Amino acid sequence: IHYLNTSTQPQLITAASGVPNNLNITFCLHVFTYRFALLLIAPTVDGQDQLYTIYWSTFGDPLDFTEDNFLIAPTSERIRAIGQINNDLIVRFARSERIFRYTGDAFAPFRWDTTNSTWRCEASYSAINYDTYVSSIGKPGIVGSDGVNAKRIDERIPDFTDSSRIAEQTPIAYLNQSSIHVCYGERFDDLKEGWLCYNSVQTGGDVPSKSDNVLAFNYMDESWGIYKFPFSCLGFGQILDVPTW
Repeated sequence: IHYLNTSTQPQLITAASGVPNNLNITFCLHVFTYRFALLLIAPTVDGQDQLYTIYWSTFGDPLDFTEDNFLIAPTSERIRAIGQINNDLIVRFARSERIFRYTGDAFAPFRWDTTNSTWRCEASYSAINYDTYVSSIGKPGIVGSDGVNAKRIDERIPDFTDSSRIAEQTPIAYLNQSSIHVCYGERFDDLKEGWLCYNSVQTGGDVPSKSDNVLAFNYMDESWGIYKFPFSCLGFGQILDVPTW
């Protein structure tokens, strides 16, 4: 594990632990490696939330942010989720979508391109990256984008995001909309499935509850199933040594 110094100014190491104690960039919504640079997506800079801005490191050096490179999206909507199709970074905003596209220009290496999308996105970690599209979830439904158009892709799962559904009328556990922010998506190629962790239990009020179900979507034959797994997030790791107890 390497400490990520995301300071936009060269700073001396003044902390006893060897970590600078006065960072200019701290929190960010997503961290992503793209085009030989490390992207900090929607970070906090000097105490201000940059909700529609992407910062990137020096090309070839993901630990160097001293050039203070960033690009503000032409919108006041906050960034929600990201995905990648071919060489384009798909960025889902609260109610729209744009492409963070590499230009090859040394002075302006990235630009924002608008796609044809008006679908909402509330769950920042719900994006699942398939081969030709990226899915994300908003209160109206699950949306898939190919980098040109975005559309509903949950027609096979009736009323999955419908908060007015009566649970006794169907065996499908629908999404609790007050807990949509805790949704988490991941793709598993060995299973040929994309898994979406979500909460289905209405606990009252607007306090998000932890995930209790998984919506598993087989992207080969477009079948799906719901499982009672209480997973909050999913990911991958690599064992470098024989595990011991």
